[in-house]
Amino acid sequence: MMLRMIAAGATRPRGVILAPGVALIAVNSPDPSGAGIGISFRGTALPAPYGSVVIETEPHCLQIAAVRLPTDQTDDHPLLIGSARSEHLPLYLSELGADPLSIVADLDIAARWRLLEFLLNFCCAAFRLKQSGFFAQVCMRLALDCTRNVGIATVEAQVLAGRVLLSGMNVPRGSTLAIIGRNTVTQSSVPVLPTGHLQILPRVRSGDLIIASGPDPIAWTVDEPTSVPHVLSLSDKGRFPAAPARSACRQALGRGHRIGPATQLLREMDLLFPSPARKLDDPSQPIGGEVELAIPDSDGGMFLSGWLRDPLGMIDEMGLATDSGRILLTAGCVERLHRPDIAKRFAAATHRGTDARQGFVAYVSDLPGSYTVQPHLSLQLRSGSRIELTPVPCSLGHAAARDTVLGCVPPGQITPAMMQRCIAPAAARLHRSAMQTRDAVDVIYIGRPLAKPVASILIPLYRNLGFIRFQLMALAEDPDSCQSQIIFVLDSPEQRNEVEHLLRGLFRLTDLPVSLVVMPRNLGYAAANNAGAREATAPILLLLNSDVVPTAPGWFGMLMEPFARTSVGATGPKLLFEDGSIQHAGLHFECDEDGIWFNRHYHKGMPRYWPDAQLRRDVPGVTGAALAIRRKLFERIGGVCEDYIIGDYEDSDLCLRIRAAGSTITYVPEAELFHFERRSIGLHSGYTRTHAALYNRLLHHDRWDSTITALMTEPSPLRRRRA
Repeated sequence: MMLRMIAAGATRPRGVILAPGVALIAVNSPDPSGAGIGISFRGTALPAPYGSVVIETEPHCLQIAAVRLPTDQTDDHPLLIGSARSEHLPLYLSELGADPLSIVADLDIAARWRLLEFLLNFCCAAFRLKQSGFFAQVCMRLALDCTRNVGIATVEAQVLAGRVLLSGMNVPRGSTLAIIGRNTVTQSSVPVLPTGHLQILPRVRSGDLIIASGPDPIAWTVDEPTSVPHVLSLSDKGRFPAAPARSACRQALGRGHRIGPATQLLREMDLLFPSPARKLDDPSQPIGGEVELAIPDSDGGMFLSGWLRDPLGMIDEMGLATDSGRILLTAGCVERLHRPDIAKRFAAATHRGTDARQGFVAYVSDLPGSYTVQPHLSLQLRSGSRIELTPVPCSLGHAAARDTVLGCVPPGQITPAMMQRCIAPAAARLHRSAMQTRDAVDVIYIGRPLAKPVASILIPLYRNLGFIRFQLMALAEDPDSCQSQIIFVLDSPEQRNEVEHLLRGLFRLTDLPVSLVVMPRNLGYAAANNAGAREATAPILLLLNSDVVPTAPGWFGMLMEPFARTSVGATGPKLLFEDGSIQHAGLHFECDEDGIWFNRHYHKGMPRYWPDAQLRRDVPGVTGAALAIRRKLFERIGGVCEDYIIGDYEDSDLCLRIRAAGSTITYVPEAELFHFERRSIGLHSGYTRTHAALYNRLLHHDRWDSTITALMTEPSPLRRRRA
């Protein structure tokens, strides 16, 4: 491979050692357009890597080449340097100088900078000299020798492992940074900040030199104080203010959507050093608005809610602006709603309009800068000018943020489109994050567990403990159910001591051993049952609500009878209201006026012994308030689906998966229990004060629409019986 150098009128080449095994070779020539020459050893051209730089001087041009020396070179076998139009001149190892700066000693500052850039940009990488102390000292001497004014870069804070924040560096646009230490040379991979005197760079030490290569090269000497704080320890009242540090970190680290230490740091800075909130609520102005909620969904999306008042139609478009980019809020990701409170507040305003739908909710699924917790709502007016609204940053946990999203729209204002486009996508991601972050459960054994229980009864508990005594006493009186493994799952762990004390007292009365599984926090009906199932040892699982009480002994054996048929995967009993009327005699599905499927109970409200309710039969499903299922089948289909929030529709989802697995579900009317309906879920604010029920219903419909449609077109057993 030929190395182009200056041939015509070339003088004898000079060489110096740049690093062990690497040399710089310089040739003077009066003709910068001369023919190229090559470097060879023992008749063979030197292999790559090598490169060169041309430095124009008066009266000659100087070309400096960097080459890797042959490993078997001796004083008797020189390098041959020449071209087709000139003689090949030898360069012996003994002629290589020890001081690399000697070849540019008589050149001006610009020429020395040119050589330094060549060393930093090519030689450092090509010959792997980043960890060469000799090479680092050469670069340091050359930089100090050709720099008249060296600035001071002060280490202000630690940013991440291996990165620091420095002040005092006004880097020219388009520059690249290199760090020259005592024994290392590093090219910075962190983007150069375009404005200000702050930079975020790899870890540096006092005395290191930072070089900004480019049209106007600059150097800074590093000054590191004895004690360097972490960037999150800064405050606006300290020696170095937090606000510029936050801005620098956003510009340097806010790239991409990958969740890692950098994005976590940026999120923490947004929470600890938020921008001032900004809203427009002056009634005398022709435009107003506020972003009341801005909730990141932890997966690159953002949910927004608030209000806009634009009676004169001044707003042309809305966009969401972050430090990493801006995204337009199109009609498909924004839903408007009535806000009577805003209309009342501005009723006497000078600028009155006809748009009563001043409220809005919006969702952006893929926002530049996934760390963002405080975006800016950018309102572009018809003139092209912009107004920004800034919310208070959201500092809620995943579960609380999910409940806030589900509860932000007043009752009566929610629509299926609003749920599907804006609320459900954010709630789904937040719910998934909430369910993924959980600790291990605690298990407390009260009494000696049964060696071979006939079934495992799983009873989730949440807040309401009023039926435990009645339920446990009834289980103890039944000759079959008392041979079962009884597992209470406490989904409100703050009640742990109270529940354990209650169960220990009841054990002394009933001599019925129980297990208490304590959840790490409230995770909902599905997660509680799945946690209980992992502790179960019997071949049959009975999911039983804490507010379900048997009417008389014998029910349990009747509920188990259908499992003698291998085709039966699950069974369910008749459930009664407290007045004795029927609450549940099997589950089926109906459509509402919007075409959305919802769960219905056969014969609900009819007398206890209504004839059609006395027929044992296969049904589309049974309620999860009392549902028996084979444990192997339960495990094979993945247990109770945890995608539904708090509770609702996960029992019918389970039944549909049982049927999809090829098993049937049998309703057993001889097994009767009272169900004091919705006593626990009514205590959960995440359900009662939100639209979780609508969310669950739409999720259920989207997953099972075609299956339910086919199922409900089949003739039912009741229709066949009447026929």
